[in-house]
Amino acid sequence: MLASEGLLSALPKQGYQVSGPDIGATAVRENLHLLDLDLSMMTNQSNTPLAPRWGEVHDRLKGQLLNVIPFGTYQISESAVAETYGVSRTVAHEALARLDAEGIVRKSRTSHWTAGPLSVRMLDEAQEIRILLEPAALVQAGPDIPREELLAIRAALRNAAADGPALSIPRLAELETALHVTCLAALKNRKLHDLLIRLQLDHIVNELFRRYVTTPDDRDMIAEHSLVIDHLLIGDFTGAGEALRYHLHEDHQRTRARLKVLSLFREPQIAPWLSPLN
Repeated sequence: MLASEGLLSALPKQGYQVSGPDIGATAVRENLHLLDLDLSMMTNQSNTPLAPRWGEVHDRLKGQLLNVIPFGTYQISESAVAETYGVSRTVAHEALARLDAEGIVRKSRTSHWTAGPLSVRMLDEAQEIRILLEPAALVQAGPDIPREELLAIRAALRNAAADGPALSIPRLAELETALHVTCLAALKNRKLHDLLIRLQLDHIVNELFRRYVTTPDDRDMIAEHSLVIDHLLIGDFTGAGEALRYHLHEDHQRTRARLKVLSLFREPQIAPWLSPLN
């Protein structure tokens, strides 16, 4: 429609360019590195594209949302998100849309952004997919996991067992990342990898449980992790997958019980762009 009004003209194989009586027929294609622009976000001086503005906002929103949704349901103000992080409404909307695609937030019937609650059902559904896919993914990734990484993970598990039985939040995060992130990093199917990473909700519950309730006995979890790593080290990738399946089942039962306890506690301090919904 804009082209028919003479405001745009077709650019073969590339889309459209701004047109009009004062615009030249040839599109101007400047090298941005030669212009006086702030390219501090660039990783190098090659033709590397700028990181999207919504990326950093997305990660910060996700971190804060996951810390509060076990305690209830919240409405999100898109304008307040934009104001808090110093970005446009468009950037805030894009970040929230990405979280919507990940199942963290959703649009209500009145077109408001909402999040939560992180319910037992939500945890069960994520677990159901993980237990079907993550062991198979580990079997695929197993041959490509560097041996030195597996040895480092085994050493960390042994240190944790010696220091246990209760792990601090940083130590827990280290062990969970080692098994469920580092080992899966070798997976060639990146869509499967990204899906499995997004489904890892249990560590959020376990961290919050330590923060607001108590530090549990982690000896069973350490033993389950160790069994998976031992199978990987001897090249028994099928056995590693079965050991991971057992761990996911057992850890889910522990996480389910902890989530029920967390739901009885009052919510922590929330961000200014969140409003509790009854």
